[in-house]
Amino acid sequence: MNEKKPRQSRVGLDFNGETTITGIQQNEDGSLTFFGIDGKPLQVHAGFTGMSYDRVKGPKVTFQIPEQGEAIGSLTTLTQYSHIIGVDTNYCEYQGEKICVTAIAKLRDLKFEGPRWSCAVDALWALEFWEPKKDPERIGWRYALAKGEELGWLHEERTTLLVVDAYLDDLHKINQRKSPLIDDFLLPNSVSIAYASADCATDSPLNGLIVNCNRLAREVLNHVTGSSPVLGPPTAAERAPFRAYRYWEFESR
Repeated sequence: MNEKKPRQSRVGLDFNGETTITGIQQNEDGSLTFFGIDGKPLQVHAGFTGMSYDRVKGPKVTFQIPEQGEAIGSLTTLTQYSHIIGVDTNYCEYQGEKICVTAIAKLRDLKFEGPRWSCAVDALWALEFWEPKKDPERIGWRYALAKGEELGWLHEERTTLLVVDAYLDDLHKINQRKSPLIDDFLLPNSVSIAYASADCATDSPLNGLIVNCNRLAREVLNHVTGSSPVLGPPTAAERAPFRAYRYWEFESR
């Protein structure tokens, strides 16, 4: 068994302008507060909490959560969200076409006891789509939010964290509404995007969430490619970034 590589905590700081830091305080929950020249806490405009480990080709980020406020750097920031939703897309070539499956799952019952945390994951649904005309990951994100809007995730009084495992370098601009999620669609004001790798299941609750999404997407994809004569053809799509689609719902396990 390979030994787990040592992890390093990471924080990102964006004070929305030039700032002088004169002190740092570590709080009881592990978060950090930064102080300015007047001795008062500084407001982090758009920072992040994360973790990484060293490797030959450069640091591997295992998760990254957007943060703002006077204290950042603790996983307990996750408790502020009304919904934490994982989205992952798998795809393969089958009978001369590209088939993609986006699986969506929800984190629930998240609890912290000191440095320990516990949670559960509920599988929600999956979108199977054929011959994508745009990036499959981005299509999956957009359709997860479209379905989530129907379920009330995007109300202004609620906050949703969308957890993905791709395009880490783009997520800051997407969270700042300086870059679109896909086409000209900007992230809704009540939604933020976090990153988590499926290769590091125990680094945070978000990693375990993505592991489950990845597994579900793979299971549906294997079922589609192994049973397509029984399933029948998917529904032809109109005004959509793919040729055809099918929705899957999961039973509680």
